[in-house]
Amino acid sequence: MGQTTAAGSGFEIGTTVAADDQAGFEADTYAEIAEITNVGDFGKEYQIIETKALKQRRVRKIKGSYDNGTLELELYLDSDDPGQAAALAALDTDDNYNFKITLNDAPDGAAPTPTTYYFRGLVTAFRTSISDVDSAVTGRCVVAINTEILKVPAATGD
Repeated sequence: MGQTTAAGSGFEIGTTVAADDQAGFEADTYAEIAEITNVGDFGKEYQIIETKALKQRRVRKIKGSYDNGTLELELYLDSDDPGQAAALAALDTDDNYNFKITLNDAPDGAAPTPTTYYFRGLVTAFRTSISDVDSAVTGRCVVAINTEILKVPAATGD
């Protein structure tokens, strides 16, 4: 498929119903978080453990634990948006929520579906930013990914 544009991609928040496979995530109900301008990056990143043996001068590196990331969603605040309201409500709980990211890469054909990422995570911040007279009121919603990330590739239904 090659490159695709970020334009048309979406980010949605689900419920606290535990899901760990495609069927479980797809069974949930999601609300799109509107007015997002930047999702940020996510995916597995390992800690590097350095070892230094006395008989060797070389630093050796091994992999330690990994983290799937923390997303810092940048958005325009919309007090009427159900997705932003759901994220604000999730902020005041200790529960993991289901999240869904869809790309704008659905192929041509019958019943196309875009690449979709599913994961569970915690909403750990929702901050408001009011800067100057020539800017919009914006926000930053932080989502800490707490599970594996399930990637469902784009496909056609035929």
